Amino acid sequence: MPAASVCVVKFTSDIDHDTVTLAAEFSGYTEEMYLEADISFRGEPICQDRYFVNNHSVFHRSIHLSKNHILYSTAHEQERLWSPENPALFDITLRLVVKGIVVDTVESYFGMRKIHTRDGITYLNNCPYYFKLILDQGYWKDGILAAPSDDDFVKDIRIMKEMGFNGCRKHQKVEDSRFLYHADKMGFLVWGEMASACLFTDKGIAAYAKEWFEVLRRDYNHPSIVAWVPFNESWSIPNVDSCKRQQDQTLGMYHLLKSLDATRLVVNNDGWEMTRSDICAIHNYAHGSGREPEKQAFFKRSMQDKDILQSDLIYGFCYTQLSDVEQETNGLLTYDRIPKCDPAKIREINSRYRHNIVIR
Repeated sequence: MPAASVCVVKFTSDIDHDTVTLAAEFSGYTEEMYLEADISFRGEPICQDRYFVNNHSVFHRSIHLSKNHILYSTAHEQERLWSPENPALFDITLRLVVKGIVVDTVESYFGMRKIHTRDGITYLNNCPYYFKLILDQGYWKDGILAAPSDDDFVKDIRIMKEMGFNGCRKHQKVEDSRFLYHADKMGFLVWGEMASACLFTDKGIAAYAKEWFEVLRRDYNHPSIVAWVPFNESWSIPNVDSCKRQQDQTLGMYHLLKSLDATRLVVNNDGWEMTRSDICAIHNYAHGSGREPEKQAFFKRSMQDKDILQSDLIYGFCYTQLSDVEQETNGLLTYDRIPKCDPAKIREINSRYRHNIVIR
């Protein structure tokens, strides 16, 4: 057995200062232990560093990436920043060296990406950015929650991008790491979400927080993930509008996620009553259901001469949904991923100009 190995690696990008912070944890510690880091961008060497390791659990180093080259800095170009339009990734190789012998090697990547909101507008890499999302529950006819193959993740992301969506909201599911890997590589935004508990209980509160710790530990490094959704439509917190304990849980989860991950937005109780949230997300069911034909007819008549996406109050949307799922048949695709209409038509709708902000 090696004297030590790399257990956890965490990359935190800071595009405002052209740096990435490398944090790591190791299975053990011994004397004369070093961590070597080689960073490159599209084959160009950026960094070849060697750091002394003095304990197994706390290791932080900040690395400057622009190489004293003004055109490499984020102030002058965005070629090296990650976005759906330009999924630029830095490659990194880590080698753990003990007494001159390499005992462990890790190969990975990271993206330089920033997401924040200001004055009701979302900014990606300091530029106004319009979310054009689609709800993706991650179900398949064969396998249900498990994809039939890795290529099925690629096909789903490809068809969503072909229809003009720049991201998806994963719904009531912590998605497979392979989907997130392909989203990083192909350039596709992701809102990550946890499955809700059935009831509001003390045990449920504790288990929910524990599972979020695990999610952040596993998925922190994916640049494609730009938001966390801890609650959806008051599921597990049905009385949040009046119950202070349930309100406190939503506030607690908001601040817990922010304390563990300051690089992403938190959309708290997506769709319904909110206590504290970075985005005000509203779910509209005014169209009615199949059992409400009069309501559906009224909705169609009232919306014929309106384009709600031109509203000055809306700065992004999430369309429901990518594909049919079991009894839900409102997908743009069938359950086996056959388009119900021409994807080019959906792309045309999604490409319309909105607001006086940059639409990428």
